[in-house]
Amino acid sequence: MSDERNLGETGQFPQGQYTKDDEGEIRLAVGAGLACKKVIIDFGHPVAWLAMDPDQADALSDNIRAQAVRARGGAVTGDTFTMLARVRERMMRAEGALSDLIAVLSHGCPADALGALKAAQKTLALGTQPATFEKQESGPDGE
Repeated sequence: MSDERNLGETGQFPQGQYTKDDEGEIRLAVGAGLACKKVIIDFGHPVAWLAMDPDQADALSDNIRAQAVRARGGAVTGDTFTMLARVRERMMRAEGALSDLIAVLSHGCPADALGALKAAQKTLALGTQPATFEKQESGPDGE
């Protein structure tokens, strides 16, 4: 099955060789087994480790989360990926706001700390509504 979908090693190093043990780029697939309610990651061949840049890590984690929604019976649409990207963006903004607050507090500037605290509070208050997903029916083949 992996060979039919062109998964596994490509023999290329599009971002250079990370270490002497780096075997190069790998194509993988992430899907959901609806009947077994599992997220399945197919590497196409045995993999000891993998490395990726932060954008690739974000994309892989979004895909895994989306397939987790599918495995639970939820619908995955473009909106799912948009929502995941927004959550990640809010988390990064919140992390930045908290870092700013910590920096201000560590320098002992109470006047600046109040402004930083209000900014962090405002950032953390964004997007507090829980996400909802529609139930998805299985296709004719159960997937």
